[in-house]
Amino acid sequence: MNTISGHIAVADYLVDADALCGLEHACDPTLCRHKSCCGVYDIWVGAEDRERLAEHLKDASTLPGGAGRSMDMHDVLRWVGAGYILRKNKDGLCMLAYRAEDGSVLCSLHSAALQRNCPPCRAKPSSCTLWPLSLTGAAGHRIVSIQPGAFEFPCNRRRISRRPLLHLGTATLIRDNFGIGFLSALEAGLKEAADPP
Repeated sequence: MNTISGHIAVADYLVDADALCGLEHACDPTLCRHKSCCGVYDIWVGAEDRERLAEHLKDASTLPGGAGRSMDMHDVLRWVGAGYILRKNKDGLCMLAYRAEDGSVLCSLHSAALQRNCPPCRAKPSSCTLWPLSLTGAAGHRIVSIQPGAFEFPCNRRRISRRPLLHLGTATLIRDNFGIGFLSALEAGLKEAADPP
């Protein structure tokens, strides 16, 4: 396994091993009542994200986040000079976010995908499904790490014990965003780095 200054090479990516092993993540919308990633960050929407959005927007627009009316891409996207971001609603949350009766922050794309028996990671923008992980750098030199400020959110905690090497929530994020083969290769690399021959 190729290790470069604390990073493990997997496919065309370098994975920040310390950062990922030090993260405990549990996506629980009931934790979002006071601070939600949907309200703090701008959600950049690339070309692939726009294709997914176009496919799922009609279903999502019938849910509370869509205000119960049909929306199109112009209703939810805003050009900011460097690309598209999702617009914010009057509460400062992503245009497609909505509050449940208990105050939880939910995503209408996520909810619509579940209603269609579709994995939410195939309906939502990649920056949403990746959270709190980050992806930086250019093609062939992409670095997988965690977002600065991730531990300011109640869904993320620092891990003291690093056994197993990846917390289940972090491993699920890797699997959903990069595939099971990537996760297996990363886990093998982490094990090898933790227990050298």
